[in-house]
Amino acid sequence: MRSFLTLSLNLTSSDERLQRMVQAWLGNWPGLPAGAAAPNVEFHLHLVETLPPRPQTPPLFSAPPPSPLTVYPGLTGGFGLAFPEGGWVDVPAQPNATQPLEGWLTPGLLDSGRFEDVIWVSLAPLLRQRGLFLVHGFAAASPDQQQTILLVGRSGSGKTTTGLALLQAGWLYLGNDVVLLRATPDGVVALPTPGAVITVRSKTLELLPGLRPHLSPAEAHKGQIQVQAVAAGWAEPGRVTRVYFPRVEGEQTILHPLSKAIAWSKLMEESVDRWDAAALPAHLELLSQLSQQARLFDLRLGPDVEELVGTLGNS
Repeated sequence: MRSFLTLSLNLTSSDERLQRMVQAWLGNWPGLPAGAAAPNVEFHLHLVETLPPRPQTPPLFSAPPPSPLTVYPGLTGGFGLAFPEGGWVDVPAQPNATQPLEGWLTPGLLDSGRFEDVIWVSLAPLLRQRGLFLVHGFAAASPDQQQTILLVGRSGSGKTTTGLALLQAGWLYLGNDVVLLRATPDGVVALPTPGAVITVRSKTLELLPGLRPHLSPAEAHKGQIQVQAVAAGWAEPGRVTRVYFPRVEGEQTILHPLSKAIAWSKLMEESVDRWDAAALPAHLELLSQLSQQARLFDLRLGPDVEELVGTLGNS
């Protein structure tokens, strides 16, 4: 059992492979203050060869490649989520211990490396109900935890490599790929987020050779290059002070201030689920607040990643 503020989640499976993947995802994540001592939401995962049939009703939403997702209206409210690699999750409108989330995953989906994506997409609606919103990014805090930086972008933008450079320089880890955000009276806060094992490309190791002592055993991950992210330790929840939108471009790193309006639109691209209409007003308000409170930058990345740490910390 792990806790997300007012949500206490029990994620279970009778399959040993799924159990190992759940434990790897949670890792040594410290958790967050809980609003309940016992789990109030159950999420049951099943490993199957054949998925349940899809509903006959038209879908509410279909996402385009490279990460297609089809969302159907749930039979009793909520959503039915169809993942093209071989997954189906039924998300009730008001999930609880007696009306659990039920997920059916095929071996092909597990082999595709999309396991964590399925978990986050499935949990996102009920997290939003509790004021927790996801953004596609990397978050880290300075060693004195006076600064919290958010790097936002899609796969291949350079956010993970940049974030790992910060950790290598002693910054503290908050989250990679998915970061939990919450609006508080003091502003939008980034929260420690499960997922401390990070898959990287070989180019990242070329740019940051100091990561090699923190590699996870390759044989456990079908040859993927994976890094333990929290060698420097987990950060406490922190008010986001800077947001960077990186992209790999050119031979020299260039940092430009970004307008609040453009930053807000970029945050929406990397955060909003258009199919969850009920959560949309609160979601947009949080992103607007974030774009108002933080310093905002367009980050065009060159190969000098290790030299970026001082620039990001003082921009």
